[in-house]
Amino acid sequence: MKNLILGLSAILVLSSCAALSFGSFRSGVQIPAGEEFLLGEGTPEEFRLKLINTCYCDVPIETRNAAGEKTSGFGLAKRGEVELTVSAGEHAVLRNPYGSTVTVNAVMEKQIYGMRYQSISTDSLQ
Repeated sequence: MKNLILGLSAILVLSSCAALSFGSFRSGVQIPAGEEFLLGEGTPEEFRLKLINTCYCDVPIETRNAAGEKTSGFGLAKRGEVELTVSAGEHAVLRNPYGSTVTVNAVMEKQIYGMRYQSISTDSLQ
């Protein structure tokens, strides 16, 4: 009887966790040294995501418009997390100015297209 109750409890907990994550997409983004990760480039509508910094260094985060101009920016604190809303016609940029790879976990409400890496340009360092 004890094993049956324990088994049913485990199934209940696992199904609750699955229900909580239903409809969201999770991704671990590893950004190589000296590069930036662009997310949502060309996405016409607003989108939201939660970013979780798994590293022991701050990660610069920006939003940019379609022309590549910075519209906002902040530093995601080491081991910190933030919920970010990216306006229609903009995209998120996760930057790695460090000498080793950084990892940020991203949780999105819906699948977001337009993802790529590029070298950090001298224009974006301003």
